[in-house]
Amino acid sequence: MPTNNKPFADALTAGIIRIKANTSLSVRQIEDRLGLATGKTGRTAIEYWRKGYPPHRQILEKLLMEMMILSNGDLDEPWLRNILKTANYAEPDLFCGRFFSPQTISSRENLDTLTHRSRKFVGRKEDLQTIQEILHTPGSPSVITIVGLGGIGKTALAFEIYSRERLNKKFVQSIWINETGGVLTFDEVLIQLGRGLGHPSIAKMSLIDRKFFIQSRAEATPILVVLDNLETAGQDQQDIVERLIPLLGQGKIIATSRKRFSGDLFQILLPGLTEQESSEYMKEVARNQNILRLFSATQEQLKQIHVSTGGSPEAIKLIVGQLASSDLEIALKYLREARPLGLNRDEDEYVNFYRRIYEWSWTFLSESSKSLLIACAHFAPEVGGVFDALQKVSAIPAEVLPGYIHELWQHSLLEVSSALTPTRYALHTLTRNFVLSDILDMLAHNQTNIEHHIVVNT
Repeated sequence: MPTNNKPFADALTAGIIRIKANTSLSVRQIEDRLGLATGKTGRTAIEYWRKGYPPHRQILEKLLMEMMILSNGDLDEPWLRNILKTANYAEPDLFCGRFFSPQTISSRENLDTLTHRSRKFVGRKEDLQTIQEILHTPGSPSVITIVGLGGIGKTALAFEIYSRERLNKKFVQSIWINETGGVLTFDEVLIQLGRGLGHPSIAKMSLIDRKFFIQSRAEATPILVVLDNLETAGQDQQDIVERLIPLLGQGKIIATSRKRFSGDLFQILLPGLTEQESSEYMKEVARNQNILRLFSATQEQLKQIHVSTGGSPEAIKLIVGQLASSDLEIALKYLREARPLGLNRDEDEYVNFYRRIYEWSWTFLSESSKSLLIACAHFAPEVGGVFDALQKVSAIPAEVLPGYIHELWQHSLLEVSSALTPTRYALHTLTRNFVLSDILDMLAHNQTNIEHHIVVNT
């Protein structure tokens, strides 16, 4: 029989009472919500815990996460630390770092724990089903293109398919190809493809030998090739795809681009998320990045974010990321001043919308995080660099760098890839473009003004 833990019982009850005082929920409704979040039906488990019997670690984390969300920020760090202590939680600093003072993150291990939470893929069910049917149906088109504006979710959709195919293994090999620092050309595609097929020295081979090697491997095993962000390629995207098709035999190609393709290809023109999908995606980003303010939003406020962003996942992610530092109503007020993305008719308006969002996000960053963001632009978008490379380029001391990486990540300005070893940190293409254009221009302009001021006053 476990020993009754009265300090834990008191702390849990105090937290529930504070949530009740800060919301319109009754104690019963709060307990029902907590039970649902922890996978426990009814109130029996909650009542048992309130008698002083803490749940095991995984359930405890879910319980406290839901309580922090329900409290809308009313449950403070002293309360959280106290209940963790009474439950004998092994790493209270690490768990508290999810909600308070991200700059206190002082190790790469802590950083990995906080950022390596898998984000559930949201929406696009019909597109997923269509693509998988084409991939697995004999005689179907060998090329599927996913086309849409930047930030609309092309890469995310392609990566979801790529991940599923690697799991179900209907293709013997699935290979992801994108710009890795140099310009993507047909020759570079062959090199990356050859390495993925187990030939690390293929770059030393002639073009004819590369093509022969890939063709011979493709004849023996079905291959899925994903070509990401082909609009950035150093040669015509249509030419790259058409030259690759005869080498793959029964293999398939998925290509993403902002530009449309032509010919006998299956083309998906990707729109924004639906209102329901947008709402679900906002909550998924907020849960993943521990941004509790989003959960106090009304359905009307969530709809406003959806309408303003046109359902663009990247824009939604940036808006939710701003709530790490800004009140919801302030962020919505700023968003209302921008022309809704869904109503934009040309590239200039599209770029201007994102420019406003990035400018607003930039104001929330510490000076060191701003320097780190600029340093990250040295790396290829979507690919990025490893921790040591970021440290070298940014010149930020390694012992404090994790905190600034976390700050950029929580504001949705930096992507952390837990699928790769070692971990890589990368900018989205839109983010990198903003840094290389607007931010560097702004810094250069400020420097010119400073030099002019010095000249005038000397």
